[in-house]
Amino acid sequence: ALAEKVAANSLVLLKNDPLPGTSAALLPANPATLNNVVIVGDLANTVTLGGYSGDPTLQVSAVQGITAAVKAANPSANVTFDACGTSTTATAPAACSAATQAAIKSADLVVVFVGTDASTAGEGNDRASLAMPGNYDSLISQVAALGNPRTALAMQTDGPVDIENVKGDFPAIVYSAYNGESQGTALADVLFGKQNPSGHLDFTWYQDDSQLPPIKNYGL
Repeated sequence: ALAEKVAANSLVLLKNDPLPGTSAALLPANPATLNNVVIVGDLANTVTLGGYSGDPTLQVSAVQGITAAVKAANPSANVTFDACGTSTTATAPAACSAATQAAIKSADLVVVFVGTDASTAGEGNDRASLAMPGNYDSLISQVAALGNPRTALAMQTDGPVDIENVKGDFPAIVYSAYNGESQGTALADVLFGKQNPSGHLDFTWYQDDSQLPPIKNYGL
């Protein structure tokens, strides 16, 4: 319970614009009215913990947390997950199945989950740029091209990533760092209004690499 509370309080709502043609923001979504939910991105189906974390017995992924919350409110709802061939190291374009693409077009809510993991950066292994790792940019492009405005971007990263070219594709964007053992439950709590996303960034979100200060600038 404490891990869930801390994780939920740490989530940051970066964007939550009204849906086209309405005055209502996408989030929070009412899970009782969601009949079809689609979650894409491989990281949604795993629990990413920090480099100094232990191995907790309880580990709730985004897929598990969202599915549990939706099914609790609407037992007949359908929740679809597709990794779409994504990973933080993939070089080939993302490829959602035809069935997933059809589901995205008509879904009541789509969650695109992207981020970093231990292969992206860690102790003694720094990121070379702010670029989104792997093939997540292509996943975002593919989902955006399907034209469903009820789409949220969920990011879980070890720091800022470059979203300048994709932030306009989503009415809602939610961010957290590696969010502990109950990260999936916490994300669902925010998406569905159980928790007010009151977290704040504790770093500067640079627009792109050109804004990064020199690594030897110790006066920051």
